[in-house]
Amino acid sequence: MQASRSPSLFVSILSTLVFFTCAFGQDVMTKHVVLPGDPKPSGTKSLSDHKDWAGVTPPAPTITEHSTPTFTGIGVAPGQACNKSSCLPAVWFTEYAAAKIGRITTAGNLQDFALPNPNSYPLAIAAGSDGALWFTEYPSQIGRMTAAGVLTKEYPTPTTGYPTSIAAGSDGALWFTESQASNIGRITTGGKVTEYSVSSGPWAITAGPDGALWFTAYRAIGRITTKGKVSEFSVSAAYGITSGPDGALWFTENTFATNKIGRMTTAGVLTNEYTIPTPNSGPEFITTGPDGALWFTEVDANQIGRITTAGVITEYLTARESHVVSRHPNRIRTAISRYLS
Repeated sequence: MQASRSPSLFVSILSTLVFFTCAFGQDVMTKHVVLPGDPKPSGTKSLSDHKDWAGVTPPAPTITEHSTPTFTGIGVAPGQACNKSSCLPAVWFTEYAAAKIGRITTAGNLQDFALPNPNSYPLAIAAGSDGALWFTEYPSQIGRMTAAGVLTKEYPTPTTGYPTSIAAGSDGALWFTESQASNIGRITTGGKVTEYSVSSGPWAITAGPDGALWFTAYRAIGRITTKGKVSEFSVSAAYGITSGPDGALWFTENTFATNKIGRMTTAGVLTNEYTIPTPNSGPEFITTGPDGALWFTEVDANQIGRITTAGVITEYLTARESHVVSRHPNRIRTAISRYLS
């Protein structure tokens, strides 16, 4: 049986980068979901109108590892690796302790680029609408790097708020959380920064299916429009967040008391909370996969989890603690990182 696609997880674990690949055979893909751009065989459904089909089990993953020169950070983003003549698909990541930005092509070619401040601790990274990579730095900067690895600028934020997570917005700007200042920041690709106050300690942020930005905070899911209007909705716990294939927001509840995956509509209605089979798994970040399911990391269980929009959960064992997950076209990319004391 020949696979039609190979959705994969890209993982960074300490000094290792891992390709975590699930090859979906043609019979599984046609029964489960057809991706945008694929021919639509008779009797199958597209991603926009898919349902989760009973009895379809994802195949076991294959793992490939690539060594890195330093410990990796928790940021990861799809992009390109460019030189003077061409560009290749690549994944960019942060090297928190080494103050570097790294990239690896889909062929496994790795390169990293040192930042001028050895104490900048780059944390999260996202691809911007301008084709560059944008990343958060301690204690109060947003950096920009071209796909060729050239650092063009580091922009100070008005508040020393520890920029944490970052995501591209529907307005073409980059939006980021400032966890210590309880702000949501916005930076244009020209470098203009605006800050908006929220209730407390925002952490992860994602572009929502409604054109707004959605973020997690202490016992809350927040929404901020591109005009800066903020709404917040109470939940038991929240950590990572992503837009789901069903037009809702999906988030992780990372406490021993909850240990769940939550679902919220764009109206702020909490519709479901699904308990993860492994107790105290420590779910952190989450993303939508090309198979129409959600994938999330379990830091305390050394696992990658998969949940369908019907709430069916499958877990896969990894070599070490799993942290951050993000989406790449036709692939899932996961950054996994753990710092040793």
